[in-house]
Amino acid sequence: MDRCEEFHPLIVGLLDGELTPEETQRINTHLSRCEHCRKEFDEMREITGKLKVPPFHEVEDEELERIWNSPHSRLVRNSGLVMMVGGYLTLILFALYEFFMSNDDEVLPKFAVAAMIIGFGITLGAVILARLKSYKHDKYTEVER
Repeated sequence: MDRCEEFHPLIVGLLDGELTPEETQRINTHLSRCEHCRKEFDEMREITGKLKVPPFHEVEDEELERIWNSPHSRLVRNSGLVMMVGGYLTLILFALYEFFMSNDDEVLPKFAVAAMIIGFGITLGAVILARLKSYKHDKYTEVER
């Protein structure tokens, strides 16, 4: 049993395939004679077999492009965008309704907030329209990343 201690690193090396042919022959000879080490080797081999992870295969660009352009993917993206924008608009309209329908006598803050919201909407609309018009002539639309 004391002699078996020198074979423990060789057992691990055998499992990892890191031994020289001489070391492999030496440990195999010992395993054929020593039941204790053979049992330990079998247990370690079973454990390492369970720990091995299948290799990760990266998806090809063509497959990703096909998935991205599929009708289901476009439907999900567009419906998510519609729901998000609809939710924001609903919240803004509700806030405006509450703001203007409150019984406060202060009119100046109401006009200031309304001007800010209207100004933001006009600016956002102008940016979106400019982007839509320039998209057809954008020389970088065909660039793949």
